[in-house]
Amino acid sequence: MSKDSVGGGFKFCVYQKGKRLKTVKVTKNDKVKTVKLPKKKGAYYVKVTKLTSKTTGAYYLGTYTY
Repeated sequence: MSKDSVGGGFKFCVYQKGKRLKTVKVTKNDKVKTVKLPKKKGAYYVKVTKLTSKTTGAYYLGTYTY
């Protein structure tokens, strides 16, 4: 998870079947953060919210296979 943010940051919550698995905060000083998910097959959902009301910018989600 990464972002191009002028100010503030983003909060990423990863869910599966209504259960929150991970929460990651990415601030303007962070470049990239990685979240390792369980190897279970299925759908994962990501909810993205602003950390502050002054958050501006964009975020990027990528997938990696290890």
